[in-house]
Amino acid sequence: MTHPSEYIKELLKKHIEGRASAAEIETLLAELDLYDKEAIKQMIDEIDPEINLENVRNSKLKAPSFKKLREHINRNSSSKIKTPVKRIIGNAAIYIGGSLLFLAFLWFIGRPPKLQYSCGDLRGNSEIPTGSYTCKLLLNSRCSILIDSAYKGLVAKQGNTEIIKLQSGVLLYKRLPSGSANDTSKWMFNTVTTSAGDQYQVILPDGTKVRLNAATSIRFPVVFSDTERVVMLEGEAFFEVATDRKTPFCVKVRNSQIRAFGTCFNVNAYSKNTIATLICGDLEVKNNRDSVRLISGQEAIVSHEPSNSAGRISVNVVDTTKAVSWKKVMRIYKDIPLKDFISDIGRWYNLEMLNTGCVPDSVISVTLCYDTPVEEILKLLRANGLHFKQEGRKIIFCTQSE
Repeated sequence: MTHPSEYIKELLKKHIEGRASAAEIETLLAELDLYDKEAIKQMIDEIDPEINLENVRNSKLKAPSFKKLREHINRNSSSKIKTPVKRIIGNAAIYIGGSLLFLAFLWFIGRPPKLQYSCGDLRGNSEIPTGSYTCKLLLNSRCSILIDSAYKGLVAKQGNTEIIKLQSGVLLYKRLPSGSANDTSKWMFNTVTTSAGDQYQVILPDGTKVRLNAATSIRFPVVFSDTERVVMLEGEAFFEVATDRKTPFCVKVRNSQIRAFGTCFNVNAYSKNTIATLICGDLEVKNNRDSVRLISGQEAIVSHEPSNSAGRISVNVVDTTKAVSWKKVMRIYKDIPLKDFISDIGRWYNLEMLNTGCVPDSVISVTLCYDTPVEEILKLLRANGLHFKQEGRKIIFCTQSE
């Protein structure tokens, strides 16, 4: 597992007593997905004598009592809970610190079989190490360079800018002192592209950090102008923009523009919509007909469908951990449409998903380690009632498995 069981028990105890933070609850629910019912029950047994009843009584949140929770698990399991809850009796008004834990147990009982793979020695909320992945660098001269794990040091030079491959899997654009007023770097553009199954990181000439998801491309000037920093994106990327109040940073995606100064945000432009999710800072999203300003924890959805004649941009309050889960060791999917899940898995595992139009309009919730074997992913799809056959890298749906 990504965390020792003792740590998970401590989170359980804190949550029951109403002391867990939002981040700790998020970690708890992600971690519990890797345990079966018996293991969860055993952990509850072990922490039961340590529960501080005064903390539970003083909790302001109302949720099913600890006793009812235990009884519910008993009714849905063939085995017995070893340790009775002796201290919780009668009509005592004792409540768990929040309803999330109870809902998680209900989900454990009724859902399809889950994966049992851990994330090795990496913490679930850490970022996927990109040192072993590859990207393709297209220089201004149209020369294409494949950057893999064997590359180290100086890759190329564009005008007065050096492109350096760091061992950590980062492509760094390092600006050198200009010895000439006629530096041609400002008119040079580079493109960095990832293939399906890859991720990569780029530090742009201004210091902005960009993490590219699979099947993504970003085009940018080797030297930004003095008035605006503009990049063009296809696919999905996470941006940590270097602060420069005089020079806004702009991401152009299809018919929309996303403007920031010093901000961290995610842009997903895989599908018919562009989704910009603001993690911190200030963000403006606009198209030809509408413009919105976001605050942290909001997302803007820009539709590219011809039928969306109004051209309005919708704004929603969202769980930002879902938007950036793709770059984490622990990939969390919560109530995501099954078709979107299949599409994402196809990009991450470099699989060609065919005949997906017949996939039902249902949702799926699952937590996966980034390196879960593809065979286990296919088992998960079958557990959700999908029929398909595999032909090499092709997955053809609505056919009987071979």
